[in-house]
Amino acid sequence: MIIRREHLIAPITCKPNDSAMKIAQELRDANRRHIIVIDNDESPLGIISVRDLNNKIIADGKNPLTFTAKDLMTNGIKAISSTEGYDRAFMLMEELGTTSIPILEDGKIYGILEFSKSFQLRTLESSR
Repeated sequence: MIIRREHLIAPITCKPNDSAMKIAQELRDANRRHIIVIDNDESPLGIISVRDLNNKIIADGKNPLTFTAKDLMTNGIKAISSTEGYDRAFMLMEELGTTSIPILEDGKIYGILEFSKSFQLRTLESSR
């Protein structure tokens, strides 16, 4: 079953040259733990977590205005196409030990699927 937009949460995104301060503010304002770094075509380049901000800047007393997304992001973000379905998303999150996964459509961020939602929809899908 194709992953539908109404089952996803809207992604929080930033550009590679956005400051760590701006990223921290975006995460705070959205009450989220991760932000996806995208290029000008909205394709994902990497991901930054609140933990990255803490461990790479705050805990060492560094200035968040001197760091950018490209300094902080984890490259090689794992994502799947919306056509791969809930079962594939669930299995990949289980394999990676993550609680969510970016969903792509035409190579661009479509939304974020959470583990609990993928489990629920996967169970519903298999009971049909």
